[in-house]
Amino acid sequence: MIKRVLLLVVIMLFVLSVSSWAEPDSLWIGDLNAYYMGNSVFKVPLFYSNDSILNSFGFPFMFATTGGPILPDSITRAGRSYGQNYFDLFMGFGYEGSGSIVDSACAGLVSSGNIVPPGDGVIADIWFSGGQIGDLVSFTPIEFYPPACYVNVYPLDPDGGPVFVPTAVVIVEGVTEIGCLDSFTVQATRHLSFDIYVTGPASPFSLEIVSLTGPATQTLPYLSGSDPWTCHWQPAFNEVGEYNLLLRATDAEGSTVERSVAITVTELQINPCDVARGDLNCDGKVDIADMIFMVDWTFNNGPAPYCK
Repeated sequence: MIKRVLLLVVIMLFVLSVSSWAEPDSLWIGDLNAYYMGNSVFKVPLFYSNDSILNSFGFPFMFATTGGPILPDSITRAGRSYGQNYFDLFMGFGYEGSGSIVDSACAGLVSSGNIVPPGDGVIADIWFSGGQIGDLVSFTPIEFYPPACYVNVYPLDPDGGPVFVPTAVVIVEGVTEIGCLDSFTVQATRHLSFDIYVTGPASPFSLEIVSLTGPATQTLPYLSGSDPWTCHWQPAFNEVGEYNLLLRATDAEGSTVERSVAITVTELQINPCDVARGDLNCDGKVDIADMIFMVDWTFNNGPAPYCK
């Protein structure tokens, strides 16, 4: 009997010690401040800390403010999700009774096959309208609230989390920011593209490429679209090395902000002898893209064909 009790005690101590090592995932809205973006619109960062891969989650919450009524508008990629196609973002809304007053919302992500790797920090921005600088906004998580989380997806974590952290933020004046990942890697002759977001209190914005510095700059990147913009670059086969891309955004008041992006160009991993005749861009097939590549090389000073 005594041995059995001692064994049970040992097992319980082991279980408790193992569980104490595990850290549950945590999610919270804001980090003391929300950011006023002009025209009564403000954004609040959504933080998520996950120690294992993340496929999806839904975060239902209620909100209150010391100012006038606010309305959740949307959720956009930010921080760890900038420039990544990790997931589809969604916003659901809950209504007070059967009326039309929004009293709660649900923010979250649903994976389309990819996963968010372990990490910590901002994962998205939640946008609201109706706020002013100085307003205090509080958020309270709601457990099991299907009307707002219409996909019925809740964070699941093998460590026993997540921990929903009630938060309160003060709306302060926002600043113009250029949002994208800090670094990229691409093989020579391959096409690199990534999205760039600009946010701030004085829209509209313009975005330009100031410079591209590195060991060889025969080809130059360019921007397409607007809000967000997409940066495109297809380095030539001899442009291997470390590059620095400098971006500059200008707001409606003429103020500017800059951001540097590091791009590593690696050697092309392909055997030219294995490439089909006519595959000028070395993408493994012969199609109209090779004609565009040839026209760009001939008339626009683009990269010379590598696969010959």
